[in-house]
Amino acid sequence: MVAPFLRETRGHPMKKLLTTAAAATLAAAVQSIPFNAAAGQDACEDGANSGSLQCGDNADASGTGGATAVGDDAEASGKSSTAVGQLALASGDNSTAIGWDTEASFIGTTAVGSLAQALGQEGTAVGRFANAYAEGTSLGSSAKALEVGAIALGYRAFAANSQSISIGSDSQAIGDGSIAIGGDLDDNGFGAQSLNHTNTIAIGGDSYVTGLGAVALGAETVATGRESLALGAGATADQIDAIALGAGGAATGAGSVALGADTLANAEDSLAVGIGAEATAIDAFALGGDATASADRATSIGTSADATGTNAAAIGVNADSAGQNAVAIGANANASIRNTLALGAFSKASGRDAIALGLQAEATALQAAAIGRGASASGERSFAFGPNASAAFDDSVAIGPGATTTFAGQILLGAASSFYTLPGLGDPANLISVGDAGADFVVVSDTSGNLSSIDIGEFSTSAGTSSASTQTAAVESAGGSSSGESARIEALQSQMEAMQAQLEQMQAQLAQAQVGAGAGTTATAAADDHRGTGAEPRATEEVAPTSTTRVAATSTASSGRYTLQSAGTANITTQTVAENATAIASLENEFASFRTEFDALENVVNANSETAEINSDGVAVAMAMAGMTGLQKDENFALSANWGLYNDANGVAFNGAARFSERITVNAGLGWGAETGEIGARAGIRMGW
Repeated sequence: MVAPFLRETRGHPMKKLLTTAAAATLAAAVQSIPFNAAAGQDACEDGANSGSLQCGDNADASGTGGATAVGDDAEASGKSSTAVGQLALASGDNSTAIGWDTEASFIGTTAVGSLAQALGQEGTAVGRFANAYAEGTSLGSSAKALEVGAIALGYRAFAANSQSISIGSDSQAIGDGSIAIGGDLDDNGFGAQSLNHTNTIAIGGDSYVTGLGAVALGAETVATGRESLALGAGATADQIDAIALGAGGAATGAGSVALGADTLANAEDSLAVGIGAEATAIDAFALGGDATASADRATSIGTSADATGTNAAAIGVNADSAGQNAVAIGANANASIRNTLALGAFSKASGRDAIALGLQAEATALQAAAIGRGASASGERSFAFGPNASAAFDDSVAIGPGATTTFAGQILLGAASSFYTLPGLGDPANLISVGDAGADFVVVSDTSGNLSSIDIGEFSTSAGTSSASTQTAAVESAGGSSSGESARIEALQSQMEAMQAQLEQMQAQLAQAQVGAGAGTTATAAADDHRGTGAEPRATEEVAPTSTTRVAATSTASSGRYTLQSAGTANITTQTVAENATAIASLENEFASFRTEFDALENVVNANSETAEINSDGVAVAMAMAGMTGLQKDENFALSANWGLYNDANGVAFNGAARFSERITVNAGLGWGAETGEIGARAGIRMGW
């Protein structure tokens, strides 16, 4: 009697599980029924057809093929059907109805439980008030599977559309192919909800999905935007194409992405990656724990990095760019006003259009620029270049380690111990001749290093400063002439300030020689207010600066502030002048040789320093490139941005990967060193089989 019932369950695992239990119940019920009972008692009897059995008042086993009806008013009218329980109805062929007022009215249906109904072909309903339609399965009190292939498992589980699945207390799957798995965590009458659209998925207690093609995975997750994805307990993706991955993450802008626990991407196309990261404006990008990008197109990369200005970028731990178009790169770098750039750890650019480059560099005024470790530019339009250089006044410039300006408009080169090299001044092509067209000037300095220029024609000495000038007195006498060396001495003075003490004695001797030693000699005097000392003069004639005066061997000629003295018997001859000139030329050569060697050494030091900086940048770029972009399943292209830090050097790299075929992928990277601007690149290919 039970065997035909069991045979019909083959090939349907769920139905086999459910109906096996029903068959056992049926067997027990049949065994308890008294056959051949005494008159007046309910008794079992053969039904209308061969092999059928009916037990109970008004029981009806009218179906062929061994139908069975057990219970008052039970009816088994389908072929090989089974009805057990008062008012049970099994009217479909091979159907089974077990329980009070159950109904299995289509071919192969099974209804088990009080008021259970299997109302579609091959439907299975198990549980009080359970309902199942064609090929549907409902298991649980009040569970309902109302369309073809639907599955509802759990108290009041509801699978309303074709191929929908609802599992869990008060879960609902409404939409073709939709899935809702999860119970009612807060006892408000709603478990997992996958509503309104086809192919939606809600998995997790109290998870909620309403968007077309949306997916929510995790307790209390929400995916209400079209094709949105929420993954992680409490994650929310409520706009079109939004993605939230991580517990408490929220992607609430169209196309936004929030990756990480408690992340927030709440504007169109915004991206937040990292625990607590927030991208709260259009196209904003925040990468790193607690990183924040709160203005349109702002970018923050690094733990606690903060980009709050439009188009601003903050890269590095605690980096902060608050101004429009501001850029801060480096740990604790700060670019706080529009169009500023701070590059380097603890660098600061707080004046509009200011630039600070280097560890702890600061540019705090309008259009100020500070370059170098600890450099500071605090005057408007000021410029500080070099470690610890300082330009604190408007329009001032400080160049060199420790250089510090002291007044507005000042250009300061180096410190008191600095040595200056201008190789081009020694080139004969750059020399000028006194008296050429136009005014001639010389550059002079006081003991503090302050520079000025003086017209050669106004040669003067004041306040302890020697000014180079040339005044020539042409002295004609009866025999020969001697030309002065003043122009060469002035050129030598401009090149060899460090050797001034060694030249003073030679200049004095040369001044004496310039008076002339005999008749017919022409002398030109040029010195730093020196005076020729010969024998006592016997006569004196004043000479105008542009006049030519004849004097005897024992006379004196003066021009302007300078006096030429001659003695009756000259101690210095033309030969002495030539000897001095030779000595000066030799000294010039020695100085030039020394300068050449010094310049070569300086070039080596500079080259080594530049190499060290380039190497540090290279390491930082290599570290940034180490974050190679990988391709995930179903991805054909991926792009990533990475930052590297080595000592004081910063590197930024962009890595990309592309899939050429199922077995071949390529990847490449491009990096930039922030300190030197050096560029690095790499490329690779992967083949698998």
